[in-house]
Formats: sequence, structure tokens, C-alpha cells
Amino acid sequence: MNSKKIGKLIQGFSKFSFTVLVMSFFIFIMIQIYSTVTSSEKLIDSSNVNAIALLIAGMSLPGIVIQLMDIYNYKKRNTFTLTCKCPNCRQLVDMKMKED
Repeated sequence: MNSKKIGKLIQGFSKFSFTVLVMSFFIFIMIQIYSTVTSSEKLIDSSNVNAIALLIAGMSLPGIVIQLMDIYNYKKRNTFTLTCKCPNCRQLVDMKMKED
């Protein structure tokens, strides 16, 4: 096997293992929520409810990081170039537009 085949094999295995990890995490959360809601003893115990809240908050951290990075990169505005024909002379005209 050459290095490209080994790299593709490792990449495929890592994608598969990440998918299994994420799916097992969601299944664990669903089982935790179902067992807490159906059992009156667990619903009264605040540690189970706090654990569920912390797990759900942990799932939202990547979205929070992305939003903070967008705020940080707000000053970097995208510049778009538009090419169209002039209505009078039919030559191509380049117009530059900045994102607000």
C-alpha cells in the first residue's frame, strides 16, 4: 500500500469514528432525558437535571465560538467584483462592491 491509500484509509476511519462518537453522544443524551422525565425520583434530584443542562450547553459551544470569530473578523469586509456591459457603449465594466 502506498501512502495515499493509507491516508485515505485513516481519513475514512476517522470520519467513521467521529460519526459513531457523535451518534453515541446523542443517544446517551436521549436516554438520560427519557429516564429523567419518566422517573419521579430522578426528576426531583437536581443533579440529573443539571447534568442534562450542562451537556446541552456543551453542545452549543462550537456555535458560540463561530459567532465570536465572526464578530472578531467584522472589520474584514468582503469586496465583490461585478462585471457587466455598459448600456451605452456595450463595453465590459468592472464594478467593485463592499459588504456593509
